[in-house]
Amino acid sequence: MKKTPFLILFAFLVAGTLAAQDSLNFKWLVGGGFNFNSSNSETPEGQVKESSSDEIGINTYFLRKLSRHWYIGGGCGFTVNAKTQVFVAVGGGISKRVIHNYDYSVQAGGRLVVNPAKRLRFNLEPAIYYNHYKNINVAPDKNEFKSKSNSINFVIGVMCSYQASERVNFVLNTGGLSYHYYWSKSGEDYKIKQSNNSFGLNFSMRTLYFGFEYLFGR
Repeated sequence: MKKTPFLILFAFLVAGTLAAQDSLNFKWLVGGGFNFNSSNSETPEGQVKESSSDEIGINTYFLRKLSRHWYIGGGCGFTVNAKTQVFVAVGGGISKRVIHNYDYSVQAGGRLVVNPAKRLRFNLEPAIYYNHYKNINVAPDKNEFKSKSNSINFVIGVMCSYQASERVNFVLNTGGLSYHYYWSKSGEDYKIKQSNNSFGLNFSMRTLYFGFEYLFGR
C-alpha cells in the first residue's frame, strides 16, 4: 500500500510525457493572442497635467512543422491605442488633446522549439514584420493632424508555450531583440517626410501578450 502514491505519480508523469509526444505528430497549428494595456499619470507641476492611455491588440498566425524543433509560417495583427492629454494651454487655461493610433501588421517567420518533448516549452521566434500605422491627433480647437507611417522590423522573439491537452497550447510572448526601420508622412497632403531606425532589447508590459494554439493535420 505504501507504493500506491508513487505509482499514481508515475502514472501522471507517463501520461504527461505521452501527451507531449503525441502533440509532435501534428503538422499544422493555428494560434492567436491578445494584449491590453491601460495607464494613467498625473504631473501637477508639469505642462501636461494628466495623461491616460488605453491599448488593445490582437494577432493571429499559422505554422507548419518542418521537424521536431522547427516551424515556419506567417500571420497578421491589429492594435488600436487611444491617448488623452490634459495640459496647460498657451496663455493659461486647461486644454485637452485626443490621439488615436491604429497599427496593422503582417509577418513571416519561424519558431525554434528548444525542448519539444516537454509540456512547458521555451521557444525563439525569428521573424520579419511589416507595419502600417495611422495617427489622428485631435487638437483642442477640434482640428485634426493626421500622419501615416510604415516600418520593417526584424525580430527574434522569446516566448513559452504550455501543452494543456493533445491539441491545445497556451502561449505567453514576452518580447525580444529587434531592429526597426521606420518612415512616415504627415502634415497637409502628407508632404512632411521622415525616417529613422532603431535597435534594441525590449521586454515590457506592452510586448507581453497571452494566447492559445490549436494543432491539427497528422
